[in-house]
Amino acid sequence: MFISHDVVSIFTNTPNDLALQVIRELLKGDTELHTKTRLTVEDIIDLLEFIVTTMYFLFIGVMAN
Repeated sequence: MFISHDVVSIFTNTPNDLALQVIRELLKGDTELHTKTRLTVEDIIDLLEFIVTTMYFLFIGVMAN
């Protein structure tokens, strides 16, 4: 699978579902996570999902979401 990232539309080329799945797996494999935060893996994923689906950018006066 090819994933490109560019300055113009960085999130439109990143499959959010795949990114969240990879992050979930990495967090579940982190045996030290409980020493770093009280949040559960699902809490972190919920927050990340909110961030990647509601983020807006302003670039040279043009708003993009």
